[in-house]
Amino acid sequence: MNPPAEPAERYLIGFWLRFAAVIFDTLVVGVVLSVLVAVVLGPGTFRQPASLPLLAVLTFAPGAYLVGFWKWRCATPGEWLVSHQVRDFRSGRPPTLRQCLLRWLCMYLSVLPLFLGCLWIAWGRDKRAWHDRMAGTVVVSDASYRPHPEDVLFRPQQ
Repeated sequence: MNPPAEPAERYLIGFWLRFAAVIFDTLVVGVVLSVLVAVVLGPGTFRQPASLPLLAVLTFAPGAYLVGFWKWRCATPGEWLVSHQVRDFRSGRPPTLRQCLLRWLCMYLSVLPLFLGCLWIAWGRDKRAWHDRMAGTVVVSDASYRPHPEDVLFRPQQ
């Protein structure tokens, strides 16, 4: 498959579009995991105490989904729907595997204090969450995005 198209200009993506992508991705992962667990372990699985393998799957499957899509296409299916991608903050290039893993792990730090790290997207001038800052990433528009007058142009550091 070809890499994502490179637009002439990229724009910073704000809170509400990113929130919509998270909702879509959460629904996809939740439905797929629920069906998978019910098929593999049986329909009564969710009424029993959680086993260690089940907890491992429920913990690491969402991470594999996120990291895999970020590395493969710079975006999850939810991010595709709202026309944005994860990129390296300094260069504007696709993120490295290290950045993708770090971004996923640091998401927990953004969420734990009452989602304060995620809300930072709305307050920060560069529209980056705490996990974006820690991983050195930024969320920007893709080639199909139609900019609005209030959008802020992304300019890589290099």
